[in-house]
Amino acid sequence: MSEFLGTFLFVFLASVLVVVSKIYDLDAISMPVGIASIYTALIFATLHLSGGFLNPAITVSLWIAKKLTTSKAIFFIISQLAAGIAATFLVVTVFGGGVYDFAQGAPVLGLGISGDVAMLFEAIFTAGLVFVVFATIIDKRGFASLGPLAIGFFLIGAELIASPLTGGIFNPARVIGATVLGRDFELISPFIVGPFVGSLFGLFYEYVFLTSYKKK
Repeated sequence: MSEFLGTFLFVFLASVLVVVSKIYDLDAISMPVGIASIYTALIFATLHLSGGFLNPAITVSLWIAKKLTTSKAIFFIISQLAAGIAATFLVVTVFGGGVYDFAQGAPVLGLGISGDVAMLFEAIFTAGLVFVVFATIIDKRGFASLGPLAIGFFLIGAELIASPLTGGIFNPARVIGATVLGRDFELISPFIVGPFVGSLFGLFYEYVFLTSYKKK
C-alpha cells in the first residue's frame, strides 16, 4: 500500500510541477530541485514501510540482484505502475483536456534528441540512481539513514543535466499514465525501456561489490 501511495504522490506532484513549469515558464532549476525534493521526502516517508522504492526500475534492479522475492517484486511493480496511471488520471481531471497539450506532465525530448539517444541517457542516469540506492540503502556497509538524502542530491544533479535533453524521468511510473491514457506509445522506448535497461546495474553491483565482499 505504501508503494502505491508514495508512487502516486510522487507522479502526481512531479507531473503537476511539469505542467505548471510549462504554463508559467519556471526557471530551469525549479523543476529539478522540486522533483528531487518530493522524491526524497517520499522515500523518507516510505523507507521503513516498504523500502521506499517508488520506481519500477529500482524494483527490478533489486529483484535481479535477489534482494526481493519474485512475488513481492511483481506486487510492487503492479502497485507502482497502477499508481502512475491513477496519478496521471488525476492530473487530467484537475487540469482538464488542455493538459494533453502538455503531454499530461510527461517528458518532451529536447531539440535534436532522438528516441534512441534519449533511451541511452535514461539508461545511464537510471543506472546511476540504482548505484546510489544500492550503495546507501541496500549495502549494509553504507549509511542507510542518509540514503534518501544521497538519492535526492543525485537526482538534483541528474535532473539538471537531463531535463533539457530527455525530461529527466528515470522512472517508468512517471510515463505509464501518459502512455496508456494519452496513447503516446513513442514514450515506451526512451522512458520505459531505457530505465529498465539501467536497472541491470543492480546485478553488476551485487556481483562486483556485494558478492566479492562476502567472499572475503
